[in-house]
Amino acid sequence: MVGRIPVMDVSPVVECGRYPAKAAVGEAFPVTATIFREGHDELNADLVVTGPDGKRRPPVRMSKDATEPDIWHASFTPDVVGPWTYEIVSWSDPVATWRHNAEIKIPAGIDVSLVCTEGKALFTSSAERAEAAGSAQVAALLRGAAKSLDSAQQVEDRLEIVLADDVRAAMLKYGPRELVSPTPEYPIYVDRRDLGARGRTPRT
Repeated sequence: MVGRIPVMDVSPVVECGRYPAKAAVGEAFPVTATIFREGHDELNADLVVTGPDGKRRPPVRMSKDATEPDIWHASFTPDVVGPWTYEIVSWSDPVATWRHNAEIKIPAGIDVSLVCTEGKALFTSSAERAEAAGSAQVAALLRGAAKSLDSAQQVEDRLEIVLADDVRAAMLKYGPRELVSPTPEYPIYVDRRDLGARGRTPRT
């Protein structure tokens, strides 16, 4: 079933996921997919991998292809032999949409008050999520970013504050996600490095 943010042509998938794709311990396992949406709002996607122990590994942020913007890439390196799964989770990204608009409108002096008001709401809600997760230091950072958008500083200086690397990293983790659309979980079998060929099912 296609979600609100369509994720299609996921690869590698063997016979629609009926059989596991093949990987090897210590070797990068690349994943690609076609991800798109209607309209001009930004989207994003994570590669989410679950190991043989049933635990999800930290998500890997996917990136757009340099020449085909609807093609997204990510990879992970399995560290143990056994059956793994992966899925792709896509979502509409209000933070990336706001950032894109802010980088255009604030230097041009277009709708500056509105852009700052929208940004303040995003950073404030993200600070609340960080605080609820027990990250008081990150919450303080994001509240500071929100407050800077209300300051008397030049708007270009305000933009520089909220686009700083530490603020970006915090918003990647605690920023809002809308229309979250996961794919099914696709199986992988990870062998020792010298066994098999990628894309074939493991021997039993």
